[in-house]
Amino acid sequence: MREPVVCVIVLNWNGKELLRECLDSLQRTAYEAMTVVVVDNGSSDGSADMVRSQFPEVELIENPTNIGFCRGNNAGLRYALDRGAAYCVLLNNDVTVRATWLDELVAAAEENERVGALSPKMLMADSERTLNSAGLCCSIIGCVWDRGFGEPDGPEWDTPAEVLGVSGGAFFVRSSALREVGLLPNFDIYLEDADLSMRIWNAGYTIRYVPASVVLHKYSATMGSTGNRRRKYYLNARNRLRLVLRNFPLSKAHKLVPHLVFCELKALGSSLKSGEFWKTVAELQAILASVGYIFAAAVVRARRMARGQGRCLFWHLIREDVGFFPGAGEVR
Repeated sequence: MREPVVCVIVLNWNGKELLRECLDSLQRTAYEAMTVVVVDNGSSDGSADMVRSQFPEVELIENPTNIGFCRGNNAGLRYALDRGAAYCVLLNNDVTVRATWLDELVAAAEENERVGALSPKMLMADSERTLNSAGLCCSIIGCVWDRGFGEPDGPEWDTPAEVLGVSGGAFFVRSSALREVGLLPNFDIYLEDADLSMRIWNAGYTIRYVPASVVLHKYSATMGSTGNRRRKYYLNARNRLRLVLRNFPLSKAHKLVPHLVFCELKALGSSLKSGEFWKTVAELQAILASVGYIFAAAVVRARRMARGQGRCLFWHLIREDVGFFPGAGEVR
């Protein structure tokens, strides 16, 4: 029987060496019906020339400028859907893969046509005994983190499971589900993977973790300059509130609103107490931006209702017992 075609989309911006390692590992993938598309966001480091010369079998989409994470990946997804791929994978350029990673994902998807997306086991590249992600978790205030982050890999992580979502670093998705729910939201970067996952759930699909599929991520918790850290903080706070406004059920408002108010005040108080006033400013900017986003979120909800996807089918996986990430450090 003919294998379903899978299109692997690798977004790149000035990451030539990381991209080379990623593409090298993809060449060793056992699954044969795989096409690879690199979406280059206006790199100036010779990435596109490297792909053309060293990986001629790879499809290359060159954007003249850096159009961002969501828009760049969406360009690759449209390309894949237009060419009839049965499944798509969003793969970060700092991820490498094990030989059978894709065989395991396709096998799990083919077992049940109502599986909309799948998460592989993502390990830390510099410590392959440490988990990076076994799917996504989300709290009642929209805080998202990687399931199992920083924990040692072991037998307890070798069991397939239903999960809320899939990390955007290695996101396997059924093309028919994408056609029903749409592509990544206009979030710039951060939490777009959770938003897409929630919409897949609400379309009547399930999302599962497949531990037999293994990828490795060169995870880094550093952001470089203070300006970059400020932008990351702002985008995470803004997109967390967008996630709630777009996807959380209005029937849970009596639970959600008190938690949300408490946690926002706690975040503001913490930044003032620590003297990190840039966090205070970023948090206030995120809150104001989210107030201005209410109408846009209402439009998203109305369109989903019109498609018959108004029921919240992911709520049983929301952590109502926590607000912010219940672990150590910032992971998203």
